[in-house]
Amino acid sequence: LKQYFDTINDCLLSMILSKNYSEFQSYGQQLIKYAIEIYPVSAKKTESIYDLFYKLFNSTKEILSSDILIQEGENKNSILWFLNFLGDTANEELLCIITKSDNPSLKRMILEILKSKKDVTIENIKKYLSLKTNSRELNKTIEILEEFDYDFTQQLKEVFIFTTYANKIAIINYFYNNPTQENIDWLIKLLNNEDAQIAEYVVDIVTSLEIKSSVPVLIKLLNKTQNLELKKRICVALGVLKEVESVGVLKKIIFSKPKLFGLIKGLPIEVRVVACWSLSNFITLPEVKELYNKLLKDKDEPLSSIAKKVLNE
Repeated sequence: LKQYFDTINDCLLSMILSKNYSEFQSYGQQLIKYAIEIYPVSAKKTESIYDLFYKLFNSTKEILSSDILIQEGENKNSILWFLNFLGDTANEELLCIITKSDNPSLKRMILEILKSKKDVTIENIKKYLSLKTNSRELNKTIEILEEFDYDFTQQLKEVFIFTTYANKIAIINYFYNNPTQENIDWLIKLLNNEDAQIAEYVVDIVTSLEIKSSVPVLIKLLNKTQNLELKKRICVALGVLKEVESVGVLKKIIFSKPKLFGLIKGLPIEVRVVACWSLSNFITLPEVKELYNKLLKDKDEPLSSIAKKVLNE
């Protein structure tokens, strides 16, 4: 019996090595059919046939993973058939393949297999994320997370600090699409990120989600940062979020003019213009309306022009 199964194994292995996957599938399906038919009379032989497939997979999985990325048509479908047949055993390998593939069709087919084994796939994704894999594969993994009804935020928090800017943006987007209170709190904390580009992106996120609880942190950051683009983004956010506590800091920005021939630097007009437009969202407040009346006479034409438009609306 051992010699019989060794012969079958050698035959199947030869088909894999010669890339004759269509014949491999045909022969494999016949073996499986035979294993099912003889089960009532010889469960041991059925078990041996299935074991043969699992051992074959373990000895050829690197070849299979490589070939599926380059094979087309029937060969590709035959490899997928085999990996699907193996069930949980090939789940990790399928996940690995999907992070290496740029073929949308192949990724979709593999994704359907992974989703059919949801619980096992989720555990393997969690493990995969915890390994802090290379940035490209991590990005590919993040792309499929939304396909599973599971919150991967804890794992993503752990890899956030170690990964690339592009992956950090992808992780932030995942939190954006899953705005639980815990995730919102984490996004607000990210406003203090030393990378101004990350902070700018998060400002846009909290603005889009209309997270009013972010206003105190935004005001603090506005007073602290020297990054002009970030200052402008925050001014826009404060106008959209419409919390009264923002009025004072926006007024301060508007009147931060360079003075004493530049000895007092102040802020560039483009930042003050953004603050001026943002403050218009509070025009119903008497103190804000009074400020715009004063700005009508301001020597900085852009500010007086904005005041005129706001008061005429």
